[in-house]
Amino acid sequence: MKRLTKYLFVTVLFAIILFIGAFIQLEIQEYQRSNYRMVPLMSFVSFFPILIGMFLRVPGLIRDIKQNKCRGIDWVKVLLMGIPSLYIALYPFFFSIGIPVTFVFLTNLLLGTSYVTTTIAGVVSGYILLGSLKRSVNSNK
Repeated sequence: MKRLTKYLFVTVLFAIILFIGAFIQLEIQEYQRSNYRMVPLMSFVSFFPILIGMFLRVPGLIRDIKQNKCRGIDWVKVLLMGIPSLYIALYPFFFSIGIPVTFVFLTNLLLGTSYVTTTIAGVVSGYILLGSLKRSVNSNK
């Protein structure tokens, strides 16, 4: 029963965060339409999925911390999966503030009419950034 309550609480909290995020995105889109500024929308589109990915990893991270499993960083996971997905997630933000983006062929894919690719990459990168904590190699446990 305790586990069911915990899952229900996390699910309701997740739904509330998504609802608030959708509302904020609509408000930012209205602001963009009236002021012709892309930076606030691109910032939200880039950073909100990363926060969602981190939120999804928090319960597992709390469990790992309680079991003393978090003693280092899995740099291979961060470098091979975290950084590329973070780059794809932040691509619209980089583009909107004028940072030169080197992969021109990705522009049409990542800055099209929908942000599915960057959203998925943002959730993955947020999850990986918190999920890259690992047990140390020298641990006796």
